[in-house]
Formats: sequence, structure tokens, C-alpha cells
Amino acid sequence: MLATLYPYIYLTMIASAMIWYMLDHKKSKTAFAKIVFLGSAALYLPTVFFTDGSLLYKAMIVPRDLGIMALAVIVTNSLLNKPKVLFTLIIGLLAGVNFFYMGVLKSTFTFNENLNQEAELMFDIRNERQLDKIKTDLADYDLEIERAFPDLEYDSYSDLDEFYTVNIPGEYADKLDEIIEALNATNAIDFIDENEIIRLEPSEVQDIEAKKGSKEYGINDPSVGQLWGFQQMDVAGFYKMLRNGDVKPKKKARVAILDTGIDSDHEDLKGNYKSTDKRYDSDVQGHGTHCAGIAGAVSNNGKGIASLALNGEFVEITSIKVLSDQGVGSQKGIINGIIKAADRGADVISMSLGGPSFGRRHKAYEEAIKYAQKSGAIVVVAAGNDNEDANKHVPAVCKGVITVSAVDNSLNRANFSNYISSLDMGIAAPGVNIYSTFPNNKYASLNGTSMATPYVAGLLGIMKSINPKLTTEEAYKILKETGANTKDTAKTGKFIQPKKVLDRMK
Repeated sequence: MLATLYPYIYLTMIASAMIWYMLDHKKSKTAFAKIVFLGSAALYLPTVFFTDGSLLYKAMIVPRDLGIMALAVIVTNSLLNKPKVLFTLIIGLLAGVNFFYMGVLKSTFTFNENLNQEAELMFDIRNERQLDKIKTDLADYDLEIERAFPDLEYDSYSDLDEFYTVNIPGEYADKLDEIIEALNATNAIDFIDENEIIRLEPSEVQDIEAKKGSKEYGINDPSVGQLWGFQQMDVAGFYKMLRNGDVKPKKKARVAILDTGIDSDHEDLKGNYKSTDKRYDSDVQGHGTHCAGIAGAVSNNGKGIASLALNGEFVEITSIKVLSDQGVGSQKGIINGIIKAADRGADVISMSLGGPSFGRRHKAYEEAIKYAQKSGAIVVVAAGNDNEDANKHVPAVCKGVITVSAVDNSLNRANFSNYISSLDMGIAAPGVNIYSTFPNNKYASLNGTSMATPYVAGLLGIMKSINPKLTTEEAYKILKETGANTKDTAKTGKFIQPKKVLDRMK
């Protein structure tokens, strides 16, 4: 963000200085030009020094910029007796912002906005003994190379212990492609990928009137009538089986929500919440709290909504914060979240997040998914909200995950939902006008495959509670074979039917 603002602030500072000098010479009013100059000058230094890059590099940029500005003032002074020429020069400078931005100034702080500026690249080393060779061969770029995932509890579960990250100093940020070529030229790595930024995808709410109250479900949550998915999923029949004891939990399964955090004090969540880390127990953005309510809101407590977790015997929810308060995260951060969730005993890992895949392999993600599965967890992810093939999105396209599309209350594929036709394990759940928990004891309706995903995660949690040894493939087979057709099953996958799942697992 600051790197993007830098050219505009700097050019405004130069132009306003020239105008101020020119007006002062003509004894004209200078107040506005003076204010603009002082304001842009006040913003200039913070913009330079708080953007990404080394301090030494930034210290070199300031004299360059001030020298150019001094030259501009000198030119202004030489043209004071030619006001038309000077005015044309200033207008040309302002009109040429796009040219300057795309040229000289943009290269001052060149960063790919889709990369994590703390570690732009990630690679899989062939042999630990070759690390010194890599550092030597790329010494000219002053790279910071560190182990990507140093806190693995079980190194043998995957190859994640062989992954390293590369932080590129600001002065070499425009040499990303050159650095990638140099890394490959070492012949010491098997795989290299960009540590891309993942962002939440906002979606508009479509109001759908709730048709039924809570009586048929036998619970006292006042807003359960807003949950249209309960009718389509036959939750009344599902609850009846749980009350009758047709299935018994062998353990309390843990569902980890990898998101923006969770408001652990929410009135409709705290009874089912288990903290992994106090840093994850709050949520400024709201997305994680909304997903948590879908997966595991406390049912029959006389407050808010309900979830498939009729009582506290089958499922508990926890939070692993992998996205910032602005809903932004990185590939490395998300993978670390998967590792942490697996190491803390998660039975289901729910990820309502994703980004474009650009047709590349996603070895780091898939190694993390392998790690989670060997730790006993099932990973479920959102298909994405771009109305296109989910194989263009990660982690939706990754092997080993169950990918969830969204449908509306008529079982049409939501108009935003990506489709899962080309994926191995795709399933559908409610994702339009989904009413759920929000921070500070509030509730809200949101749309998205983000909302569909925790419905599946909550059901998978109950399945893992009944059968703790259930694998991802076994769970998906049950979901698919018991699921209902939608209006476009080929693109959505089968729509989950919790009661039929229990029938199969009795």
C-alpha cells in the first residue's frame, strides 16, 4: 500500500513546491500551495521509511529524491520570467504521473502486491548440505533464507521440514524473476513457489425469508427459523437420531477454524469453544466468528442460532488465526496454521479462504494437507466465489481436501460459487443468506462458499466423533453417497444430508 502511494506523494510534493515558489515570486496568494507542499512533505518520509525494504536502501533514496526536488526548484527559478513555459512544465509533470509511476518511481519500491513482503519465495531443498551452496551462489542479492516450518512435531509426516523461505531486500525487489532463475540454476532445489497473499472475498447478502420456526427441531434458539438450510438438510431428523442415542460419540472431535480468529466470548459460541492460543480468541473482522457459528454454535441454549452440534458431547471448535484483521494472509502463514491445528489435535480443519492457483503445482499446501491427514485430521476448504472452475483456486484444487461449493435455498448453485466438476472430492452445502454469529454477541447474514464450508466441517466433526479413525476418503464417500441432488449436481457435487450420514454410520 505505501509503496503504491509513494510516487503520487513525491510528485505532489515536487509540483506544489514549484507552484509555491512561482506564486511567491509573483507576490500572489501562496496559502493553498504551501499547505499542499507541507502536507505531502509530512507524508513523504513515513511513506518511504515504513514501506518494505532495508533501512540502508531507504536512506539512499531520500537524498536522490530531495536532489531531484531541488533541481525542480532551480528550473522553476530559471523560468520565473517565462510563466507560460513554467506553468506548462508543471501541468506536464502532474499529467505525467502515470508515466513516472510506471517508469522510474515505481521501480523505487517494486513489490508484487500478491507476495508476502516478509518472505516472497518458498523452496524445497534437495539436501540440507546444499543450503550453503545456495547462500553462496545468491550472495549478491543479500537474501534472508530461513527454514519455513521450524516447529513441526512430526518431521516424518511430510517433506515440510525441507522447505525454506526467501526474503528479498527492497533494493532487489525488482529482480524477483532473476532471483528465481538463480535459485533454479543452483540445481539444489526440487521446487520453488511464490509465497502468495490470500484475501477474503466479500459477498453481498440476499435476503431469504425463513419459513419455519424452532418447534420442529425441539430446541429453543430464537433465530433457528432463519436457518433455511436446516429444512433442506433435514436437521429435525438428524436431531432426533442424536436424542435417541442412535449413534454414540467415542470422543469429542475438535474442529479448527483457520480464519480471522473467533470471538471466544460470544454468547452462542463459548460453551463449545476450546482455546488453542489466546491470541486467536478474538475477531475484529468477523469472518472467522461467522464460520464458527455455522460449524459449532451452542444449540438449545435459548440464544441466537443452532448448529449440527445439538449438545456438547460430539464437537468442540477452536481457532487458528491465519488471516489478519483485514482478512489477509500468506501461503506460509496458512500452512503454519494447518500444522499448528494438526499438532494441537484437530480432527477437522476448516478453511474458508483461498486465492488463484495460476496453474502451478502447490507442493507446500499438499505437503501440509498430507501432514494433517497423517495427524488424523480431515481438511475441508471453500471452492471460491468467482463463478468459475474451482481448479483455478488454491487450496480448493489441492489433492487430499474436500472442496465445498455453495447452493441457495432452492438448491441452485449460488451465482457466485465456483464449481467442482473437475475435482476429486467436491460437495455442496448452504451458502446463500447464511445467518450466524458475529463478534460482540451479534449475528449477521453472509453469502459465500466460506459459509458452506463450515457446514461440512461441522458434520465431519460429528462423523469423526463417532468414528475417530475415519479417513478423508472414507468420509467423502459417505457424504457423496448419502447426499441429495441439486439443480446442477455435476457442478456443485451432492448436497449434504446429515441424517442419512448418521444412518450410514450406525
